[in-house]
Amino acid sequence: MRRNAVFSGLRPATVAILCLVASALSACGTVLPPLEEPDGSAPVDDTGTPGDDVANDGTVPPGDDDAGDDAGALVDVSRDTVVGEGGADACQNCPDARPDGGADAGGDRISDVRVGDTDVRTDGDAATCPSPVNCALPGCNGVSCGANGLVCRSAMCACPGGQTKETTCGDAMDNDCDGLSDCRDPDCARLQCGASVNQRCCGTTCVNTETDPANCQGCGLACATGQLCKRITDDAGARGACTCNAVNSQCPKNPAQVCRTGNGDGQDLICACDFAGFGHAGCAEGQVCVDTTGANFCRY
Repeated sequence: MRRNAVFSGLRPATVAILCLVASALSACGTVLPPLEEPDGSAPVDDTGTPGDDVANDGTVPPGDDDAGDDAGALVDVSRDTVVGEGGADACQNCPDARPDGGADAGGDRISDVRVGDTDVRTDGDAATCPSPVNCALPGCNGVSCGANGLVCRSAMCACPGGQTKETTCGDAMDNDCDGLSDCRDPDCARLQCGASVNQRCCGTTCVNTETDPANCQGCGLACATGQLCKRITDDAGARGACTCNAVNSQCPKNPAQVCRTGNGDGQDLICACDFAGFGHAGCAEGQVCVDTTGANFCRY
């Protein structure tokens, strides 16, 4: 009687539809998720739907190995390579181990390098160079590592050109990164500093010893007051020579240099080193006296 009372207020069409639904459910049955796995553990969703890898706290459940999308941040469990801390593990350029077996995004291989207390990550596409710069790290290659142009090259802090001593003395560059360029660098003392072999670094200045009366034929070989540094050219090449008025004392380093007279070879009244009597003593530091049929001269 009660059941008839429930249906008595409904239209016949509505009652018919409800009866059909009830009949279908009783015939097929409704599939409900189990309350637990056969071993008693919590059920695992293996449908591969997005978000199924994320627990309530946003972490990845251990042991999850399905193909579903990972909505949460994956955990980097690659080992650190410890530099200078005596660490035993060493695993550079190792792939990240992911709890779900997935590859690192973009196919990069990750390595964590520890410098002091700072972790530096290098992941294939780009590298981060820490401060202070550690030239042993590949990411620091080409990065400034000191004053005066020093950069990291081949895991060392060095000058880009590779010079450890200034030997190119006319290019207006500090080739050994000591803060001094060309003739201002003591390394360039008396070295060639121009196109001509007679252009030399005398002090901190590049001078032409063919014409400079303060450095005539060599650095520091000064002509007497009122005398000139004359350019001489012959089979032995070009050089400068101080003029003189048949007075030996007008020549630099006299008596090791003398004023030539009476030779009739077009090179009289110029100063020449006396090789026979004094050897190389008439020349500047670093020079030798060249004994020739004409006027002897000093050269580097």
